[in-house]
Amino acid sequence: MKTNNKNIILIILFAVILGIVWFVYEKPMSGNSDDSFLEAGEVAYAGGTHREFSESSPSPARASFSKNKEMIYIHVVGAVKRPDVYIFDHKPRIVDVIKKAGGFKKNAAKNTINMAESLDDGMQLVIPTKSEVNKLEKQRKADSGNESLAEGIKVDLNKATRDELMTLSGVGESKADAIIEYRESTGKFKKIEDLMNIPGIKEGVFNKIKDKISIG
Repeated sequence: MKTNNKNIILIILFAVILGIVWFVYEKPMSGNSDDSFLEAGEVAYAGGTHREFSESSPSPARASFSKNKEMIYIHVVGAVKRPDVYIFDHKPRIVDVIKKAGGFKKNAAKNTINMAESLDDGMQLVIPTKSEVNKLEKQRKADSGNESLAEGIKVDLNKATRDELMTLSGVGESKADAIIEYRESTGKFKKIEDLMNIPGIKEGVFNKIKDKISIG
């Protein structure tokens, strides 16, 4: 009876020892896979590992893009409340620049501005006043009137100087000299068609300038 009890105790001890040996040697081996050594923020993939980046920690590519992003500088002057140089992280439109500059002044010529126009880096935006626009318009009308007056003045074949004759299309130095020589040698031109008596001035040239010449 005592022998049987001893055998049972030996079997139990052997089993306990065997379990301890398995736990000590086998468990760590099963836990030493590559995945157990991945650092926080890394995931396994075929052939190795790569790091995942959360929204709070941007990827290197995204961080590089943000760092190297070109800024747009626009200088706004004139009839705005806060003329200055303003910086944008995107290509702005005039409406964006006006808002940053505090809006138009009361005397700004708003109707002359295309608010939807986009601006490039380094541009200067000039907002004119109403009085400046009116002054410019008057100057344009005056210039236009002067041009019309100049167009209405005809070259007098009997009185024009050499330089004045050369303002006519197709009349160069030699033809201008010939016109002067003709009127000095034969007398005044009686009619504008007499101009075709000048060598080198035929019907083609005459038709081009007949509305710009006269006789006095």
